[in-house]
Amino acid sequence: MDGVGGVKVLENPGFYGTGIDRVQVFIPRGVNPRIFGRLRVIAP
Repeated sequence: MDGVGGVKVLENPGFYGTGIDRVQVFIPRGVNPRIFGRLRVIAP
């Protein structure tokens, strides 16, 4: 959800080779010392 609540998502298609992408997600911590993230990967 790029741009929602300050979250930034960067995608680099083919970064690690053909068909292997790099996805970076930056979540602002704010005043909360802990955050929770959930990752869901769907393989082709």
